[in-house]
Amino acid sequence: MVAGDMKIYALENVQGDIVYTTTVAPLRLGGLSNPNIGSLSLSLPTPTNIQVKRVLLEIGMVTREYPERMRWRLWFDGIAVSREYRPKSIAQLGDDEGYYSKTVFDVTPIYKGDSDVHKVTIAYEGSNPITVEHVGLFAVYDVPDSVVSFAFLSGALALNPGESYTLSINMRDIPEDATHASVRAVLALTQRDSMVRISVNGSKDRSITGFVGVEEVNLDTIPVTGAYRISFEHVKGSRPVRISTLIVSVARRTLPDIHIESVERTGEELTVRLVNRGATKPERVMLLAIVPGEHIERLEVEPLDSGESTEVKVKAPSDKRVTLRVVWVKHGKPYQREIRV
Repeated sequence: MVAGDMKIYALENVQGDIVYTTTVAPLRLGGLSNPNIGSLSLSLPTPTNIQVKRVLLEIGMVTREYPERMRWRLWFDGIAVSREYRPKSIAQLGDDEGYYSKTVFDVTPIYKGDSDVHKVTIAYEGSNPITVEHVGLFAVYDVPDSVVSFAFLSGALALNPGESYTLSINMRDIPEDATHASVRAVLALTQRDSMVRISVNGSKDRSITGFVGVEEVNLDTIPVTGAYRISFEHVKGSRPVRISTLIVSVARRTLPDIHIESVERTGEELTVRLVNRGATKPERVMLLAIVPGEHIERLEVEPLDSGESTEVKVKAPSDKRVTLRVVWVKHGKPYQREIRV
């Protein structure tokens, strides 16, 4: 039987967009060999001069004992948030592996948008060691050229080998002429050879394996529809896997689309022609030249209006294959395209 649950903390349709970030470095506190206080930083890039509508902070923790009303002090960007850990979801991991638990805080009133980097500090007042395994930050912000319907779920699920779990989500008022749909999940494996299969509406399968710890998984090419059935199946491994976060979004976005139109080589210099075939101007554009195992050059390019083009000169060795990667940012989100020359 699957242990734990996932809860819906936001199910909305907004004029705007969403952004999510997570830190996957574990923070171990308490016990004989660990500190009692520690901090983690999260980078949450959002557009400048915008209104943030909602910000949710989620914290996932592994404990040996049942995690009920543990004493701690929690700060977000230096502002006190909580003095007691009261998990909203708890999953038992097995007879000898303890518990995975999760709590979520609405930090909208104290969120400061003047920096992309945010700090979470925890002072643990218990004697038994704990591991803060997953910290995530989810934000909804106001922009005029995007409409998004989204579901944000957070919780603690533990799947033993052979177990599966399916969530059914009915989206709220999906945008007319929606152009993008995606599923993002955060999960943790405790064995490198464990495998979890994710499917969307029974057809979009992706197998997750080959790592230990917390990983964020993105499925960015799913069909646009008003209802989703998302399944997680633990198909390989001998220890429980953990599901921590699920974000489903359907959006209509007006985006830039930067292409590398042509490349000409003159000795050890490349002349790269970039063109914006999208419908709007990006906030930033960068061009990177890379050879295997070595980063050669990174250039900032003046953002291009829709239909505009420009030429950029890049130094590159004439005797090696070079990867040219153009990266552009819109509403705080990076997009990229690359070619080899």
